[in-house]
Amino acid sequence: MNPVLRSVPPPTRRSRVFLGAFLAVAASVGCGSSALSSSQQGLDGNGDERACSAAAAMRGLSLDIDPAFAPKVASATISVCWAGSCSTPTVELFPSTKTVDQGCQGETCSAQAVATGGKFAYIPLPNLPAESVQVTLEMLDASGKALSTQNISAVPTLVHPNGPECGGEAPQLNLVVAADGSLHVR
Repeated sequence: MNPVLRSVPPPTRRSRVFLGAFLAVAASVGCGSSALSSSQQGLDGNGDERACSAAAAMRGLSLDIDPAFAPKVASATISVCWAGSCSTPTVELFPSTKTVDQGCQGETCSAQAVATGGKFAYIPLPNLPAESVQVTLEMLDASGKALSTQNISAVPTLVHPNGPECGGEAPQLNLVVAADGSLHVR
């Protein structure tokens, strides 16, 4: 029996860039290397040293709009204030997705991103503190008419991507617009 041979297309620039970036990250993380610098080490719950990755959290605000309300929202503006100053970053809304299991064939499994009908944004705020902030969110329809303007006070949560023993933490605030258009902290 002859094996079936398939033609494999040559690597694209995009695949070469991805592979190069992957190898650079793998090399910098060390892939289990025991020769870690002090900035790559932390203590586990027992006081023993453990490896920490080079991952860090990004200061900012996430906004999720429920699929029942999202079709009404064409754009949004936001103002985030603390300690007497305000930031009014651009809000770029994207379609929300969820991961749907596509099953497995042998040892190969797959999943697919499927649109939910919702919208989301991540808004980087490099100076966001881990203290109370006041947020004003205005959501607009396609004609530019305000659907709602809401204010909320909240304290961003300190996020630790590798656990508190490894550093790299940053404050993040997660806001949700419910099906009725009301604004909440997640």
